[in-house]
Formats: sequence, structure tokens, C-alpha cells
Amino acid sequence: MRLRMTRLRRNGDSFVHLSNYQTFQITATRVQVIETEEDEDLNEIIQQVQEIENERNLTLLRHEVLESLQDTFTCTGVNWTLDGSNCYKTIPGSTEDGQVSCSNQDPTATLMLAPTHTIANHVSSLFSSEKIWIGLRFCNGSEWIWDDGSSGSATWGSTPILPQLCIGVDFDGTMHDYYCYNTHGLICQKEMNVTGHQCGPGWLIDGTQCYKKLRHSDFGVTFSDARTLCRNENADVMMPQSQSEANLIVNRFDCGTYCWVGITDFDADHIYTWEDGTEESQANLYFRVPEPNHRDLDYICAYIQDGLLYNGDCTATERVICEKD
Repeated sequence: MRLRMTRLRRNGDSFVHLSNYQTFQITATRVQVIETEEDEDLNEIIQQVQEIENERNLTLLRHEVLESLQDTFTCTGVNWTLDGSNCYKTIPGSTEDGQVSCSNQDPTATLMLAPTHTIANHVSSLFSSEKIWIGLRFCNGSEWIWDDGSSGSATWGSTPILPQLCIGVDFDGTMHDYYCYNTHGLICQKEMNVTGHQCGPGWLIDGTQCYKKLRHSDFGVTFSDARTLCRNENADVMMPQSQSEANLIVNRFDCGTYCWVGITDFDADHIYTWEDGTEESQANLYFRVPEPNHRDLDYICAYIQDGLLYNGDCTATERVICEKD
């Protein structure tokens, strides 16, 4: 448990009291812990001691302070590791069932997926050589994002194997799965203005829909850019519901070899989502056999082992970390 901390109060030259519960004895060379209470926050205690050291030009033997405090903070239960004022334990599990598994270990325990690279490295050092799921995920079919929202470089133990989560169609209208950072042609789609039967300058009517080619495949864009370009036109990336419809559109508008379709599966669950939010089962889509052939491994989650990152299938059983105060 943690207790709110108050300002350091000094009692003469020999002692420093922390929150009326923690007493340090200052000698000529180091700071020594005299007494403590079990509900103190170890990390804050260490920080406070370091401030004393800096103020008085003392040499703090940090491992001695840590050892003396570790006797105060204890973890109940079997195989829990004390780190700071929290307890950690690794158990078999996946990112999907981790919270249930942790609750089975202790009702107060929560699943801890390290939300930053720094925290991930720290927990990896606590449990050497174990494969531990962390809060790093492959998002939007194009980049790795930590749970705290940061991206940046990561030290991979091997080149990530990535699923192809975006879709394009070729000249005969059949679907292919692609990496979302590939560049392909672009046709936007929007509903016709029923009142005026108008689409706007540069748009062509086909049935009740309006279409506009913004990019030929020779000058293609990534799927993310395709979305942006179409939304700037108050439209979506085209959404043909069948192979025959796709074939008519790409040939009429000369999209080129390949053209983006407005449907994705960013969470790699084999349920695709059209740009208008409608969900579609993979079985109902018009892929060319044997595609989608890069979907047998949905490697959009990451684990850490010996300080190096690897990506893996989110449903695989590795180790998850449970945390409790």
C-alpha cells in the first residue's frame, strides 16, 4: 500500500523524518534507514534520500538502503516478486485472457502490459529470459504504438512478421491483401445529391453513387493517405460490394494495376470493416484464391525477452505480468 508523502522535516543535524513514519540517520559518509512503516512508497523514499545526499554531499550506498527497506515491503502469496512497493508475478497467458488469469492468482491483481519501452525493459530485467507480453501493438496496419500513445524506434530481436491488413483490387476486380503502406491507385466514392442529381465537378455518376479518380496506380498513395485524400473530398475510399461491381469501377475509371478498396481489418480478427463502419466476414469477400495468404499469422502484438522485442499472435500463450500493491 502507498501513503501520501509530506515535506521532509529535520530534527537537528542527526535525523531526518519522512511523513512522521520514516527516519533516516545521517552519518559522515552515508544515509542509513533507522525505522519505517509498511505503507510507505519505496520509490519515493529512495528519491527523498537522494535529495538528502545531494544537499549534504553524502555518499548514499543505495543497495544498503534498498536492502533495509525490502524487509519492510513484503508480497503475500507464492512466487510474487517485490519491486519498489508493488508485487509482480508472471504466469502463462495471452493478451486476451491475461486479466482473467491474473484475477485467478489474486482478486486484487491486475494485468500489467508495460506501456513504454523503458518500463518494458525494466520488467524484462526482473524476469530474465521469459517471453512477456507488453503494451506494444501494430496499429492502423502501418506502425507500432505503445499503450501510452508513443511510437519511436524499438530494438527488435528479429524483423517483425506483419499481417497484410488492407485490401486492393486488380484490373479484373478480385481482392488482394496488401501492406497498408504499399502505394496504389485511388478512386473515391460518395452518395449522389438526390435533389439536384449532382455529384460535383470532376465526379461521375454510376447508379446512385458518385466516383472520382484521384490517383492512378503509377502515382499511387498509401492507404492512410488515400483515406485523407477522399475525406478532403467529403467522400470515402471506394467500397464495391462485389467483384463485378469492382471490375466495372476500376475499368471505367482506369485506376491502373491495383487500386485501394475501403475495407480493412486492423485488429486482425478476420472481421473486416468497410469505411462506412459496416462489418463484413472474410468469407463474404471476393478474394482471389489463395488470398488472403498473409493472414494465418496475426502478429499484431509484441512481447519482450532479454530486452529485445518480438511480435507474435495475440492469442498465443506466452507470459503475462500480474501486478498488485
